[in-house]
Amino acid sequence: MDGAAGHGKLDVLKWLHKNRSEGCTTAAMDKAAAGGHFEVLLFLHSKRSEGCTMDAAVNASRNEHVEILQWFFRFYPRMIHREKVIVFAKRYNYYLMDWLHRNYQATGERTVLAEINSSFYLTPPETEELTT
Repeated sequence: MDGAAGHGKLDVLKWLHKNRSEGCTTAAMDKAAAGGHFEVLLFLHSKRSEGCTMDAAVNASRNEHVEILQWFFRFYPRMIHREKVIVFAKRYNYYLMDWLHRNYQATGERTVLAEINSSFYLTPPETEELTT
């Protein structure tokens, strides 16, 4: 199931879910998020209980899957490694940084907003490799 989710094979994933019980871990959602497979992510969220790790939102950010990251902010806010998401957004996606800025401004989370503001306007993208 993890492999099918990572490759966006929703039909295979549905068959495995119906006919098998093994082979699904948190890696399924993590890989679906990394690959931008939103339909797979929604299926796993509604039909499975394994959930995801913090890598899911980080990988969505790294691969510029903004809609998926927004979905994680709504349904899995505690599974977001905010600092890493900010680093990848800063590095790769102006739109995502803008969305993060507006989202945290609306929620009033001053610590994260200060980090975004300093990154958004003043800091050039980092060049070092960030591991998850």
